[in-house]
Amino acid sequence: MVLVAGRHRGVAGPYIRIVVPRRHLTNFRVRVVYSPALLRALTKPWKGYDYGPSLWETREEAELNASRWRERTIEARFDDEPWRSVNVSDPPPLDLQRNGKTYYLAHFNARRALYSSLPPLAELPPAS
Repeated sequence: MVLVAGRHRGVAGPYIRIVVPRRHLTNFRVRVVYSPALLRALTKPWKGYDYGPSLWETREEAELNASRWRERTIEARFDDEPWRSVNVSDPPPLDLQRNGKTYYLAHFNARRALYSSLPPLAELPPAS
């Protein structure tokens, strides 16, 4: 989840803050904030707390996180160890080597990929 600040679509009012799943965002980049109003919106304390979200300390730290976020990944789980997961590229590879064993893509959606240790079924010949 990522905290996003901006103006509501179609309204020239004050800045708003919303929390959005990162997978819905693209094109992460680092930019300087010149607007004091936008900076206040980004660092405003949470309701009921006396602190707000923190910003990255250096530009290098922000660039590192932006480059990491640009690499689209999804969670991958395995049939023999469903409690363990790793991140794979999006779209996920058709097969994956892990601990000397080959896993085959069984299913994937926007959130995760499921891998099976069983190879996919061979295509059946056409019915005559």
